[in-house]
Amino acid sequence: MRLSQTREQRCPYLTPVLLLLISLAFLPDDLAANQEADPGEVELLDFEVWRRERGYWFGEYTLLNSSGNSNYRASDDPTSGQYNYRKYYGFINLQVKGSELKQRNIFLRPALDLAGKDLNSDGTVSINELDQFGFTSPFDYQIDLATQVATPMQNGLEAGLQPFNYTEATEKTFTADQSASDNSGNLSGSYFGIPTTTTIIGDDTVLYRVGAGTLFQNQLTTLPGNGTRVRTAQGFFNGAPAYASYYRETRFEDDVDENGVVTKSAREKFLEKLAEFRQLYNVPEANQTADVEEFFTTGLEEPEQPGPATTLPDWKNEHFSATDLDDPAISGNSADADSDGMDNLL
Repeated sequence: MRLSQTREQRCPYLTPVLLLLISLAFLPDDLAANQEADPGEVELLDFEVWRRERGYWFGEYTLLNSSGNSNYRASDDPTSGQYNYRKYYGFINLQVKGSELKQRNIFLRPALDLAGKDLNSDGTVSINELDQFGFTSPFDYQIDLATQVATPMQNGLEAGLQPFNYTEATEKTFTADQSASDNSGNLSGSYFGIPTTTTIIGDDTVLYRVGAGTLFQNQLTTLPGNGTRVRTAQGFFNGAPAYASYYRETRFEDDVDENGVVTKSAREKFLEKLAEFRQLYNVPEANQTADVEEFFTTGLEEPEQPGPATTLPDWKNEHFSATDLDDPAISGNSADADSDGMDNLL
């Protein structure tokens, strides 16, 4: 019979534990520091996926209900209801700086051409007629072709909702602010007061979850790295499917000349596209988001690169200090500041 045991025999896990502790003691300093870093000090742009996300985006969107149709439901709220959700549009400014991510969205919802949905030409677009075009509605719509006004009807009677111009589009806004939740590039925030978590996978994938205990939405974003972004979302209510969306988006890029000077910024092109689509889809001024310059400013934007100087005073201010500007030998109109034998500064 054995009268004694070695230390390893008495505790067979001792040696592996000691080896682990020893190895941890020799971790690189930057790795150890990173694990202990405050998420508020994380630089999200150190992660490729957030570099791909940042910018000004234009998207074409489709929103489907639980049956695979799009809802078309009249409402007295001008920001929801009777619009073409089979194909609508989004303008998104998504900015990243430090540990923060902020986005500002305007969704432009085109009107649905009800006149083209009156299959039997009886002056009423019925629930069944809308269904044949992939739309679900609780109402019929009596339409006046002369005034282009639709009146929601239910069981042959007016439904008690305001008549509306069925050729006018409208806009709806959305804002979201998130911040780093750990040192791995993941985020946390709020969606209409509901907790959200955002998890990144590699350089090209983002998973977005809405809900703490109860799940309200899951969203998958794929960024191939070529200035495009594809998103799909699944919405739930009490565990049952409620909706699904499919977003196809393209990022605006700065126009740059052969000298690397920005001739038109991505933001300018983005705002021009919004103005173009407002006119194209008949968004009356009353339905437009007020002051889009202010709305689309998150506070995280990088300063835009100034254009090239076009006058001598501007050129001097750009290239000389205040002291040099006071010295005619350096900045005077006849000075040869670059010692090229010529006294023309420009």
